[in-house]
Amino acid sequence: MRPTADFIILGAGIIGLTVARELLLRGHKNILILEKESSLGAHASGRNSGVLHAGIYYANDSMKAKHCNIGMNLMKDFVRRKNLPLLETGKVICAGNEVEANQIISLHERAEINGALTKIIDSQELSELEPLAKSYGGKAIFSPATAVVQPLSILEALKNELFANGIQINFNSEIQRIKQNILFTNRGKISFSHLINCCGTGALKIAHSVGLGHSYRMLPFKGMYWVLDRNTSARISRAIYPVPNLKLPFLGVHVTKTLDGNAKLGPSALPAFGPENYSLFSNISFCTSVGAFTTLGKMYLKNQNHIREHIASEISKLTKEGIVKELRTILPTLQAKNISKHPQVGIRPQLVRTKDLSLEMDFQIESNQHQTHVLNSISPAFTCSMSLAKSIVDHTFRNFTL
Repeated sequence: MRPTADFIILGAGIIGLTVARELLLRGHKNILILEKESSLGAHASGRNSGVLHAGIYYANDSMKAKHCNIGMNLMKDFVRRKNLPLLETGKVICAGNEVEANQIISLHERAEINGALTKIIDSQELSELEPLAKSYGGKAIFSPATAVVQPLSILEALKNELFANGIQINFNSEIQRIKQNILFTNRGKISFSHLINCCGTGALKIAHSVGLGHSYRMLPFKGMYWVLDRNTSARISRAIYPVPNLKLPFLGVHVTKTLDGNAKLGPSALPAFGPENYSLFSNISFCTSVGAFTTLGKMYLKNQNHIREHIASEISKLTKEGIVKELRTILPTLQAKNISKHPQVGIRPQLVRTKDLSLEMDFQIESNQHQTHVLNSISPAFTCSMSLAKSIVDHTFRNFTL
């Protein structure tokens, strides 16, 4: 069968669209993108916080560290060229206790190695930058490059650019199975020369179906937010983050100044009952839940990645009082009456290594001659996307030639 497309890309989220764009920039036009939803941004990319990260937190030899700062600058350039919303607030990273205060220097050193522009500031400088913030021990980190964008507007701009160059996106296209170079969907079968799986929460399931990715299981984590009232939001001018636990891939509850003038608090990071379980009883996946909670139970018994402390902390954040208590160490004037639930909910498709039940901290790409699967495309994947897409395409052509 003659291939319908040289490249089929599964998923029209930020990774799928930027990979298509990278292929286009390299002269490839016979590209078809398949998206199971009826519109862009129904899942992770459209539910993203919109923060462009500078690359401070990530292990120096990781793909996240390699791509974050470069990806941030590429994304900013794209946003400016397209006249899309961009809020260059910068952020402060504050310590909530003595342990975190002792990590300020090492976190700053890690940022410098990663190419992220940061500065250690004292309490007076912190007060000038963000009067409501406080850092234990008097030292904090200032990241001037951190910014906020509007994810859906970026997805739409990428789609329009691809459409203008003849790239097609087939919406409402669900994958049923893959056999050799034939993709079976709810709308019929399609042949391809190479398939690139950028399906986010669904990527591992597809990889497993073709014999790849079996070193991992997927553990979905649900992220929920709160929002400050307008009066309090108006007093905050930039993002306020805690010093994170670098043994976990989560950044802790933080404050994000948004493009609409509000300030969000969050996200939480509790295990979810499925890859699309955005509300309590919606889209519950029995198979995913059984596998995920079995894995979680084993991790809990071993206390892998300090998961017991993490879960205990996350349970406390389900209430308004719990979120306030968590944030008061770095935002001491915060009161429960100042916050309310935000409608935004996202799912993080966090991978767990089957060998030792440890959380996978980095992006992963697995491939064979005719397929490339992008796994664990979690935060800061949105920030990294335009740089990460180059590595995904490079990886593809190491195993495949048209």
